[in-house]
Amino acid sequence: MESYGSKDNKFDTDMVFSHTQLAVLCEKGNTTTQLTLDDDYNLPEYKADIVGIISAQGDVKLDEVSAEDGLVKLRGALQFQVLYRSTKEEGLISVLIGEIPFQEAIRMETAAGDCDVHVTADIEDLTVSAINSRKLQIRSLITVTINLKKTENFELPTETTSDEDMLQLKTAAVQTLTMDSHKKDTLRIREDVALSSNKPSIDEILSYTLQLRGIDCRVAEGMINVNGELFIHMLYRSTSGNGEVQCLETSLPIRSELEAPEAEPDLISWITTRLLSSELEPREDLDGEIRLIHVVAVIELQEWLWEEKTTGLIEDVYSLDGKLEGITKHVALPKLLIKNDSKFRMNERISIESTEPVIQLCGCFGTIQIEHTNQVESGIEVNGLLKLRLLMIVANDDNPLVSMNATLPFTEVVEIPQMQGDTTLTYQLDAGIDQLSTTLLDSGMAECKAGIRLSVIAFENREYTYVGSMAYAEGPKKDADRPGMIGVYVQPGEDLWSVAKKYMLREEDIRKWNPDIGDDVKAGDKILIIRQLS
Repeated sequence: MESYGSKDNKFDTDMVFSHTQLAVLCEKGNTTTQLTLDDDYNLPEYKADIVGIISAQGDVKLDEVSAEDGLVKLRGALQFQVLYRSTKEEGLISVLIGEIPFQEAIRMETAAGDCDVHVTADIEDLTVSAINSRKLQIRSLITVTINLKKTENFELPTETTSDEDMLQLKTAAVQTLTMDSHKKDTLRIREDVALSSNKPSIDEILSYTLQLRGIDCRVAEGMINVNGELFIHMLYRSTSGNGEVQCLETSLPIRSELEAPEAEPDLISWITTRLLSSELEPREDLDGEIRLIHVVAVIELQEWLWEEKTTGLIEDVYSLDGKLEGITKHVALPKLLIKNDSKFRMNERISIESTEPVIQLCGCFGTIQIEHTNQVESGIEVNGLLKLRLLMIVANDDNPLVSMNATLPFTEVVEIPQMQGDTTLTYQLDAGIDQLSTTLLDSGMAECKAGIRLSVIAFENREYTYVGSMAYAEGPKKDADRPGMIGVYVQPGEDLWSVAKKYMLREEDIRKWNPDIGDDVKAGDKILIIRQLS
């Protein structure tokens, strides 16, 4: 055996084992914090004076996310649209679009420069009030959730290159995932959308909201197929004589292919999408009328691809002459439990808060906010909110357009059939709206119908023992004075391998001497041991 090692106590395992490389995406920490923004915003000179606020909406844009030792740094802006009644001569409604920049450093002990940082930022509250006719006060509470991940590479012994008969190996078939690739990509959309024939031409776009709905990303050979739609809600002033305000809700189908040389159909994929930026611009059609909306949108895709592998992991090793011993380590490896889209419907009535009778609903826009998730016996319990913003026309000639916000809570369990009660899960969750419609039942009540999608990928983390290194033992462990034949009792926690290792024997020899024990032994079983003479 000395021919395999060096003169000191270290042993070159590469001379005995071949190794398999595994890249494992490991969780390094999670935290949730809140940011408070409170700032004054002056109207540009070209904007009309403020008479009253109609509605406000906002979004958080993250320009830079980075990690260093003990810190996660964020740089971004709160982007907002404020619809207000104005003194503008050609109409009573104007819109203000602006942003408030912010920078934050959030302490996380596990943060390091080589971590992947994943951040979601949800607006809990946005309050806009007029200080005077030229200045607004903007207050916002933003909930930031940070998830740190790191891809760690492991070299695990899976085969022996030695034909040494004295070396005994314990192997286990391990099914796990290895990270194939992780990257970001962008999809750019530039399309024209035509107004329906019953809508008047556009004079000025007052406000708009775009949202991804029903997005489905699938991996094909060398590409990623993206399907879904881009929902568009727009408020505009028409070219009719009195410049009346019109509401438009439409959607733009998304059918795109992104090149991805590393993509293969048999890989496990997890792809999330978010709308990075959007812009609407009115354009003339072939007849010279402004009846086209030019849509420019940038969609960010986060792509994770895994390959499923089954390997024969070497868990333990010993030599029959007692001159070598294996030094074991532990590793947690993920196994895919489920990748699924769980969908459910909400049907709720909303009491309309308005001092004036509501004549018409102009539009309804909604967002999903996940409050918290819990691992339960049957899967993952998701508690969240469907946040709605409604625009309405009321019976008031001086102030015909009003808005209101509503919040609908929900609780849904994403079932994981393969999960057992003591399973330790690692999972990622993505929530979105597939469908949303609101109907006015009467002047004081509306009905909201929504289709919610909860996409989840869940892994079971299993801990395995493997031979991390080997060393020469202090000396032979065989007891020369031991009787040639003895009977021993299996102790609690022992198996046939541990008994064979204790007495430096082959498992097959013990089975030969004890034909009735089979492959499994239990505490209290009596086993015949025969000393091997060298």
